[in-house]
Amino acid sequence: HKRAFVLEIMGRTCGYLALAAGIACEASVIFIPEDPPAGDWRQYLCDNLMEKSKSGESRRTHIVLVAEGAVDREGNPIKCNDVQKVLSDQMKMDVRVTVLGHVQRGGNASAFDRLLGSRMGAEAVLALMDAAPTTPACVICLDGSDIVRVPLLKAVQRTRRVAELMAERKFDEVVQLRGRPIVKNLIIYEKQVKVIPHPSLVGSSRKKFYRLAMIHVGQPACGMNAVARGFVSVCISKGYQPHFIYNSWEGLTLGKVKPITWNEVHHWTSEGGSLLGTSVETAYKIGLRSIATRLNEFDISGLIIVGGFEAFQSAYEIAKGREMYQELCIPIIVVPAAIANNVPGCNMSIGCDTAINQICKACDELKQSAFSIQRCVFIVEVGGDNCGCLATLSGIASGADCAFIKEEPFTVRDVQSACSRIKNKQEFSGVKQGLIIRNENSNFNITTDFMYRLFNEEGKPFCTA
Repeated sequence: HKRAFVLEIMGRTCGYLALAAGIACEASVIFIPEDPPAGDWRQYLCDNLMEKSKSGESRRTHIVLVAEGAVDREGNPIKCNDVQKVLSDQMKMDVRVTVLGHVQRGGNASAFDRLLGSRMGAEAVLALMDAAPTTPACVICLDGSDIVRVPLLKAVQRTRRVAELMAERKFDEVVQLRGRPIVKNLIIYEKQVKVIPHPSLVGSSRKKFYRLAMIHVGQPACGMNAVARGFVSVCISKGYQPHFIYNSWEGLTLGKVKPITWNEVHHWTSEGGSLLGTSVETAYKIGLRSIATRLNEFDISGLIIVGGFEAFQSAYEIAKGREMYQELCIPIIVVPAAIANNVPGCNMSIGCDTAINQICKACDELKQSAFSIQRCVFIVEVGGDNCGCLATLSGIASGADCAFIKEEPFTVRDVQSACSRIKNKQEFSGVKQGLIIRNENSNFNITTDFMYRLFNEEGKPFCTA
């Protein structure tokens, strides 16, 4: 079907929801209040979809997201019905319109929102305790990955200034005032929505270009494929030729290197795992000599390694091997992707949030499955190797009574103490259920089975595991 779906997204005069959702779902066109298209938006819409067809994009279905406060450069509103009419009359498309409305407020809270709410709630209490009678009111905000306090007056003034600039149609200033999330997401969107091959890659002007390659190393993690899609879009736009190395280092030594076009990475953003194939074997184990030979054979000018600790180790081994093999003297970039979040140099690695979401979902279903049971305790073992990040964050997000991790040594007495607290809570507070999160390598002797038996014994007669 040659069909287009037009969705109206909530947000009033703020286009953050539509912009972020559009990037995540690979929308063809996004209309937001802060960044109206130059000129006639109708012509912009048609030209955009026609350019995608001319450039060889294979998609026949398009998604257009419209923020409810979207306007053109003259301040006139852009509505879903207007978009539908343009696509039907000028593009001859079958168009379906969906106004999501308040369904966007539904559903269970994601792990990120649970953690953010917990951190903000705690910071709000600390802010109250730190305040004096004359302390100005403040707003608890997220700045990057940090929870900060912003004076209320400053926040209100900034919000009012945005409204004034919108009325004056100074959209560039509006974008800057909205802050880094809008600015950075707009840059990403503009690079991905119109992936036009650089002149150096097409026609008679074709000249010497750089070949950049991407390889996945280590355990698979959700988000790896989204990295690959972003890599391809920027490479093509900047005049570089993107290559994928399939099946990690072993695939490289076997010559499984392939140039990639933009058409081949459609719908990769939402795919889990690694479509390139990955392995836990490092570069040194496979053989630096073979790797160097293949990189030279395929004329690779730069290498991006996506993965966990094995990716870091491989990059280090290649850097050390440059003394012996000149072919390894190319730029190397590592993108951290590990659900355990146990790699150095980053606060949150790719795949970690999805893993926490899955743990929270499992814990929610466990609680719901035993809702009618009077008193019980669930002991959940989570992955993460020797890193307690998954156990700690999922424990906060799922409302666990306790999380046992390797970074904080514990004894049998600590487990007994946790059992006593849950037992007293169930006996005197009317709470039916308890939840314990345990990291898989938190303690060699105090295993999950040991905790299960201990809770069944010590919890009698008020709770069972």
